[in-house]
Amino acid sequence: MDTSGIGIAVTLAVVAGVALLVAGAIAARRGRQAGVQDHAPLIWAAAILLQLAMFWWGFEQMAAPVDVWTVPSLLFVAARAFALVVAAALVLPLRPLPPGETSGAAFAARGRRALIALAAFHLLAVAVLLLAGEWLLGEEVRLDLVLLVLTVAGFLGGRRVPALAGGAYGLAMVWSVLQPVIAP
Repeated sequence: MDTSGIGIAVTLAVVAGVALLVAGAIAARRGRQAGVQDHAPLIWAAAILLQLAMFWWGFEQMAAPVDVWTVPSLLFVAARAFALVVAAALVLPLRPLPPGETSGAAFAARGRRALIALAAFHLLAVAVLLLAGEWLLGEEVRLDLVLLVLTVAGFLGGRRVPALAGGAYGLAMVWSVLQPVIAP
């Protein structure tokens, strides 16, 4: 089956996510003069940007073996794309912060909700991989489980945990890209 229409929809979702992240980064840059900059929201924004790129790039590999697109498989792709766009929309404020509000306080109050959407993204992946017959500790399931745990830690953690969990999330993503190249 021709996957070009589905690929276009995935590409549009990724572009929307990137646009939201760029708008949030511009607002954060403008608001930096007004308040203290916390790194946790920017770290998570970079991690979501990397996840958007990986999702878009991985769609070709995922779509190639699919002969017939069923409603559940389309819903799976749409739900994961939607979760990433929601995460991108929530992680950074789209307007400059009011005077006196720090980016860390804004992330704690509102931006952490992006991590719920990111956790849903990984939870969907784990569920579908297990339903498809993957082993619980198989490589693909293991990666999504690690990223899910880091996302939940970033959401539930105290003051410094979100930045550390976001950094570890980004490193795990980079490792997942480099690992097949380093040790084939």
